[in-house]
Amino acid sequence: MKHPRFNKYTDAQIRDVVATNDKKRFLITTFDTPEGPKDYIRASQGHSIKSIKIEMVQITSADEYPTIIHGTNNAAWSLIEKDPKGIRKMKRNQIHFATGLLGEEGVISGMRQNCTVLMYLDLEKALKDGITFFKSENGVVLSEGVNKEGYIPKEYFKKVVTRKGEQLWPKE
Repeated sequence: MKHPRFNKYTDAQIRDVVATNDKKRFLITTFDTPEGPKDYIRASQGHSIKSIKIEMVQITSADEYPTIIHGTNNAAWSLIEKDPKGIRKMKRNQIHFATGLLGEEGVISGMRQNCTVLMYLDLEKALKDGITFFKSENGVVLSEGVNKEGYIPKEYFKKVVTRKGEQLWPKE
């Protein structure tokens, strides 16, 4: 917390931002150092920096996660729909999913509030086929995709719908 970018803020202000962040994106962790205990801010999920490791629990059963959704927008969906590899992690370390719609019980993160397209994942099928998934401390489901190559094919989508309920995929 002594990073030069934080110099103009008090410890109390920093702790308040961490505590009140609506998506619980940050945590303060205390580590023992040769100089004594020190507090560090770390992300709960969402990194694009490869060397940063976040604490996650591997998901081994779809039973606890009946709904897994990746939110996007219409422009991105039109590209995903044409892409033979499906959804990609892009510059991030993982593909992000929510365990329901934002605002539902326990769902605080995993997609942007302004998503217009909802991609529902068949988690059971993906797990059965060896795709690994993890849950971060703030409830976001993350995956590096097929063989850690950074994509999840459309064959693992249950459905894709607009926020208004219009079915986009599979096409009828």
